[in-house]
Amino acid sequence: MASDYLQQLAQQLAAQGIEVWRFNFGYMAKTVAGKKQPPSKVATLLQEMLAVINAMPNDLPIFMGGKSMGGRVATLLAADKTAFPVQVQGVLAFGYPFCPPAKKALGIAPRTGHFSALQRPLLIVQGERDAFGGPEDLNSSGWPLVEISWLDGGDHDLKTLKRHRQTQAQLLAQASLVAGTFVRRLLAVTK
Repeated sequence: MASDYLQQLAQQLAAQGIEVWRFNFGYMAKTVAGKKQPPSKVATLLQEMLAVINAMPNDLPIFMGGKSMGGRVATLLAADKTAFPVQVQGVLAFGYPFCPPAKKALGIAPRTGHFSALQRPLLIVQGERDAFGGPEDLNSSGWPLVEISWLDGGDHDLKTLKRHRQTQAQLLAQASLVAGTFVRRLLAVTK
């Protein structure tokens, strides 16, 4: 949660009027502390995210989400009819890990099977050069609650090539504008 990417994104989202609460999954907290850990099982990650959401104050609308693995876990939670936190208005995923690059080369299908079961709208903000999935890798038919915003020239961390006209900071600002528009649109519908 202290990566440069997430710090910049949180600042940009705050400029859009979106208060951001960040947390590390347990495995990541151990890795940051110096004891490298593989990701926990999905069931554990879901429980960790649910615990954070349930501990949040309920005086403002809540949107859940994350970067890469965090975004994937948020979408899985949003598709779980029994565990879904009803106070959540929508889901934001930045750099969604559609398919790990090594598995994509093996022909493994993208991690989108649960998208048709989402309980709330989902916005995915993705760099067009993201090795975990770009426009050419996806067919979004059948996902009525999914919106994907492709950012020109960005990779998984929205970094651009030196020759590109925009910088990572500019793409992060663009990502926050798209997210802010999504949030405001959903809040206007629920009023």
